[in-house]
Amino acid sequence: MDKQSIRKEVTEKKKRMSEAQITRLSLDLKEKFCALEEYICAPVLYTYMSYNQEVRTAPIIEQAWKDGKRVAVPRVFNKEYMEFIYINSFDELESGYMGIAEPKYEVFADDFDRIAQAQEVLMLVPGLAFDKEGSRLGYGGGFYDMYLEDYSEETYFIKAALCYDFQIYEKLMTEDHDVKMDIVISGSRTFRL
Repeated sequence: MDKQSIRKEVTEKKKRMSEAQITRLSLDLKEKFCALEEYICAPVLYTYMSYNQEVRTAPIIEQAWKDGKRVAVPRVFNKEYMEFIYINSFDELESGYMGIAEPKYEVFADDFDRIAQAQEVLMLVPGLAFDKEGSRLGYGGGFYDMYLEDYSEETYFIKAALCYDFQIYEKLMTEDHDVKMDIVISGSRTFRL
């Protein structure tokens, strides 16, 4: 299947999910993710803010705060690039690019230390589809691929993805600039690469 067909298929399946299903599966995936050695050892977590029917990240963020981790989430600038900003509360978020929650400007306007820069990072990466080799099909904006390319020399990233079982494909077509995941966790499987 081509990228467009996969995006359409996954989007349709996600839309058929109930809020109860999303909540239950998201909590199961949170437990699996937070039990990973990579999570336990990570001082810093970069994560997306879930949108529509994505695996919910708020419970993971809350757990990371309880576990004493610094948490950063993305903010998109000029519809061109994104930066991760450290947050200490969900009150520091507002509706941003494409309606996705992102840090308010005033959170980091006077404190540039809030712009995340860490040497070792566990990053939760969103996506529409994944395969057993760690390939990822994103939403088409290229923000994560660009960010990881820009910062990979100064930061060691462990890239993890959480998804529903129907988002796992046997083989995705990828391009040279597509960044692969190190860990993919679905409801019934975990792939380490």
